[in-house]
This record gives sequence, C-alpha cells and structure tokens, in this order.
Amino acid sequence: MKNLNPTATVLAGAFLFLIAGCATSGSSSTKNTNYENKVSSDEQLSLEDYLRRLSGVRVVGSGADASVTIRSNMSISNTNEQPLFIVDGQEVGQSFAQARQMVTKGKIKSVKAIPPSRSSMYGMQGGAGVIVIETE
Repeated sequence: MKNLNPTATVLAGAFLFLIAGCATSGSSSTKNTNYENKVSSDEQLSLEDYLRRLSGVRVVGSGADASVTIRSNMSISNTNEQPLFIVDGQEVGQSFAQARQMVTKGKIKSVKAIPPSRSSMYGMQGGAGVIVIETE
C-alpha cells in the first residue's frame, strides 16, 4: 500500500470537511421555514409592503385586488388559492382584501408567514399556508 503525500492528505481532509459542512447546513436550514418580518415603528408600511419584504411570500398586484402566495404553494392544482390570514389571533379567512381592511397602515407590529408544510394545525384552511399579522 502506497503512502499519500502530505498535500494529498490535507486536500482529502478539507474535502471531507466541506462535504460534512454542506450536509449539516442543508438539514438545519429546512427546519426554519417560518418567515417573519419586524420593521421599526417609524416606518408607515402597508400590509402589502410587509408581505413583499418576507422571503418566501409572493404578492402580485396591489391594493385589495392583490394575490398572495407562500413558497411551496405553486402546484398546478391550486394556483389561485390564498393563504389563511389571521389578524391578532382572529381567523379572517383566505381573503387578502378582508385582512387588509382589518389592518391600519402604520399599526402593524409583525407579520409572519407559515408555509403549507408547517400549517397543518390550521386544518384545510391552512393548506396554502398562513399569514399571521399582529397589530399594536
């Protein structure tokens, strides 16, 4: 059996370390799938502005006619299904327009998006994900 030179041994060790690091970082990133956005109280942002800042959330259009989807809700069968909106603990339903009416611009404390893979506690209504909005 041939002995490896020191350079080859170091390179092989670095390669294994890199592979192990990639494997563990990938598994931990899938566990944190809630997307939350907290903005300083100085900013007067609308609900659409908050949602557009969340990673994993897509807002198409503006105003009451906007359409909201959460990542992993892009299947062929439910392309128009909105997530469930919850404002201050109250289920509003899957209507962005209703949620928008209940929230005053500048009074939003936080907005959190829960993807469909984590929204089973909300039943069938949460099948397209959940948007949790807290106001002041």
